[in-house]
Amino acid sequence: MEYSPHALAQRMILTAAMPFDDLHAIEKLMADYSSGFGLAVLPSYLKSAREMLTKDHESKLIGLVGYPAGGVSTKTKVNEVRDLYFEGADAFHVVVNTSFVLSGNWEDVECELISLVHAAGERPVSLILEAAYLTDPQIMRLINTCVATGIQSIGTSTGWLPKNPDVEQIKRISEMVYQRMIIMAAGAVSLDQVNEYLEAGADQIIIRQQHAEAILAQLA
Repeated sequence: MEYSPHALAQRMILTAAMPFDDLHAIEKLMADYSSGFGLAVLPSYLKSAREMLTKDHESKLIGLVGYPAGGVSTKTKVNEVRDLYFEGADAFHVVVNTSFVLSGNWEDVECELISLVHAAGERPVSLILEAAYLTDPQIMRLINTCVATGIQSIGTSTGWLPKNPDVEQIKRISEMVYQRMIIMAAGAVSLDQVNEYLEAGADQIIIRQQHAEAILAQLA
């Protein structure tokens, strides 16, 4: 599968969201990638990132909620969404409470998602899984819950943990989604991996800006 740099950038969500990403990294992300699909930074930098963007900037600014573990309370996540909403987030990536899923606390999961979608108003909410640590039935139930509660897309992982879904699991997730939502895959560090994830059924790639820069340079 071949892409122009612009076409591939339109399928990327670029992140500067690690503990060592300083203000310079945020400034570089905001300045260098005006044509990507989305830009994601940690909550403490979102207001600054919004001020750095020009009015004609094409990319969506994404607020990260519950990062990286997803285990904070629903109240905390809702407050994060509200804060980021008023600081200028165009969309939200929320990490699922994986412990709730593994424990079978499905009512808590559903209530949390409903609360988050309500807090986000008209702005889209995506749910970030740690799919490599979940079974197919658990993922299937999560997908169905997302569809029922108004979640617009799912991410395969945060990229913070040692395990990310492999190509075969992304294929299975694509089959389970059955074109009902957008699928975002994380963990790619090379052009070959990006192509594999897209061919497996991912619609978008969540990727660190340093990796994206090297990948897009190969296509220039």
